[in-house]
Formats: sequence, C-alpha cells, structure tokens
Amino acid sequence: MSLIIQLPTTDRIKANDLAEHSLGGLVYACDFYVDDAEKGTSVPGGYQTDWLVNIDHHAATVRMREKISSTSLAIDHVKMFGPVSMPDTILINHTDCDSILCSRIMSGDLEPLEVYNEAAIAADHTGEENEIADLLQALDSDGFKDHDLSFKNLQLYLTGGKQNLGQDVQRALDNRINKRRCAYELVAGNNFSDIGRLTYAVLTEKTDGELFLPFLKKAYVIMTASPHADGNDTWIIKVRLGSCAPKGLSLKDIDFSMFDQKYSGRWNAGSNNRGGGTPVSPDEYAQKLSVAINAQLLLLKLM
Repeated sequence: MSLIIQLPTTDRIKANDLAEHSLGGLVYACDFYVDDAEKGTSVPGGYQTDWLVNIDHHAATVRMREKISSTSLAIDHVKMFGPVSMPDTILINHTDCDSILCSRIMSGDLEPLEVYNEAAIAADHTGEENEIADLLQALDSDGFKDHDLSFKNLQLYLTGGKQNLGQDVQRALDNRINKRRCAYELVAGNNFSDIGRLTYAVLTEKTDGELFLPFLKKAYVIMTASPHADGNDTWIIKVRLGSCAPKGLSLKDIDFSMFDQKYSGRWNAGSNNRGGGTPVSPDEYAQKLSVAINAQLLLLKLM
C-alpha cells in the first residue's frame, strides 16, 4: 500500500477535510496549505496540530517568507526524524516539481539531497534551467498529473537521461523547454509594460510565470494575463515578486480580494487559476494591482 495519496486539487483545505485519510498514525499534508496550520506547533519542516503535520511553505508567516520550498522543509524534517512509515500517510493535491519531490523525500523514495532542493527552488522561485525541475514541471500538465507516473519518469531520467523516456514524456519536456525560449522572446520583444512598480504582459496562452524571472531582472512585481481556456471572457492572472522586490514586500500583505476574489497564493507568488479566473480586463487589473503595490511600499516605507 502506498504511503502517498493524491487528492483532488482544491483551493482551501481545513484539517477536518483530511481526517478520513488517517490510518491511525500521523497525516502529512505535503505542499498544500491547511487552514490555520501555523497555529499549531512549529516543528522541523512545518507545523503540527495533533495528528496533522503540514509540510508546506505557503503559510503567511515570517518563517516561510524566504526562498524555500516544501522540498526544503521535507529535507529538514527527514534529516531530523527520518522518512514516514506506516501507519502514517502522506497527502498531496497537485503534481508539480515541489509536490513530487517533497512527498517522495518524506516517503523515503528519494534521499534528502541538496540536488532536489535546488530543483524545487528553480521550479518555484528562480525559473532557471534545471533538468529535474523541467521534467517534473512538464509532467504537471494535461495528460499526466499523476504522482506515480512523475516519479517513475524521474527515476528513468536519473538513470538514463532523456532517451529513457517515452515519446509522450519527451514531447512534454520539449514543450517545457520551448516555453522558456518563448518567455525570453516575449521579454526581448518588449511585450511587457510597466505601471509603477508592476511589470505586466497580456499573453495569448497561459505560461509558467517563473520562466520570466531570469529575463526581467529589474522587476519588482511581475503579472501575466492569459485568456481562460474555456473562452468565457475571463482571464487567468499570475503574479509573483521579481528579483528586485525589496525585502519586506509580500504579496500576502496585498488585499487582492478588493479586485479579485479568486486569487490565492504564497508571499511571493499566486494566481486565480484554481478559482477560474476573473472578468476584469488585464489593463484594469494591472492598474488596480499597481495602486495596491504602491500603497504597500509606502506603508513599509520602501518607496
């Protein structure tokens, strides 16, 4: 029986929602935020409340306002306590690079090595090229999104490189690499505009926001807007802090609910993707977000 259970992706999760997955031991919620987790006890790797341990970097706490990933936290936890074993269980609710590496380190399927931390940081924070990150991010796409499949292909890649992968996985990886090239071309082609401290662009299709970071080195905050795939006149908005964002600035301190009820995220990145997007036009959204950013910078005396 696998220690890892993949749940449906949902926006908000409470501890009680996870109780049914307990087998009598601890439940480790990996790489997704459980409401009020930070009100529990701070432990190596996250926060613990009774039977639940949240190994996740999304809590709005000073501790998590760093360039760390859930994989970083899993490494800390396993180095202190060792990997999880029955009757404990591990829960994930999505299959990006950080989620796969975090859960597999917690389960003992992967060693708590720095190479995995570097991959998760590349995927979550820097957008830099990284073979492990690019493979796992590629498999977090339509047609895949299965934690066992991602881990199997990671093993194949680590033992034999790209040629060990099936053609469908190779195509997905090539698509990820092509997205990075397109991100560079969009920046080089002056498709981004500035409003105050916000740098934003309207894209024809959704693109991984972290891929723009290496090419927008002077940005405080980066926003991209792309039309919803359903063609229902709504926009998928992605926002993240840029390389020049001053220390102390956090997206968690900006009240997105004033203009986007569907937005959610962590201190340095978020989107309204899981909420289904917004009918607000990208230009209007950018204007409102720019005002909110300036207000926060003034409050922090960072202008």
